Amino acid sequence: MVSFMAQFAISQPWMEYIQEPQKKELTLNDFRDAFNKWIDENQIVEGKKQIDGEWVKVPGYKLFKRWEYFWDLRVNRTTTAFPTTNAAAQFAKYKEENPQKSSSGDWVAVGPSSSDGGYAGLGRVNCIEFHPTDNNTFWIGTPSGGMWKTTNGGTNWTCLTDGNDVIGVSDIALANDFTTSNTMYIATGDRDGGSSWTLGGGVKGDNNSIGILKSTNGMSYILFYFECLKD
Repeated sequence: MVSFMAQFAISQPWMEYIQEPQKKELTLNDFRDAFNKWIDENQIVEGKKQIDGEWVKVPGYKLFKRWEYFWDLRVNRTTTAFPTTNAAAQFAKYKEENPQKSSSGDWVAVGPSSSDGGYAGLGRVNCIEFHPTDNNTFWIGTPSGGMWKTTNGGTNWTCLTDGNDVIGVSDIALANDFTTSNTMYIATGDRDGGSSWTLGGGVKGDNNSIGILKSTNGMSYILFYFECLKD
């Protein structure tokens, strides 16, 4: 609790409404309850309070709302408990468990490197995932061209996502037991692939994410996880 309370270096009036819970640590909902009680009792509306007939901004309101928004995306979705670790610690753990692989791979550009139509025909690749046991098999994900698979080292390619609701693929992950389960996941959508802007200046929604898709046969994909983040 101390680590989160310390973020409010300047004492805030709503903090007086916090009730020490029986549980070990305060959750985001505990802070929300205190803040909302303070709002109700002081008749605060959207960060303002009426004083002598004039609506005046209330100090601390916007500070809490920004803090609440930040943590709302990071707490436990069921209990609203704060995380017990952080990204830096998890990254350090990942590097320890996954020693860096050699960066001396023998890569050769295979094109295309030019096009008669400007950028037409030149595609950006978002991600690449390699088969755990077959060096000739790997997958690539593209911003607005779907996911493609090769089984002969890149000589021939097959598109696997023509039937998807969106064709943007921003990440690919194979399950740890892929060799036996054939399970893989793809993250859909791409912000710069047409979801929020076009070269003509319009707005399109063709590559907005529809969540994470799961496949157990390498050809058809079903929705595995989707969570809408607030604006």
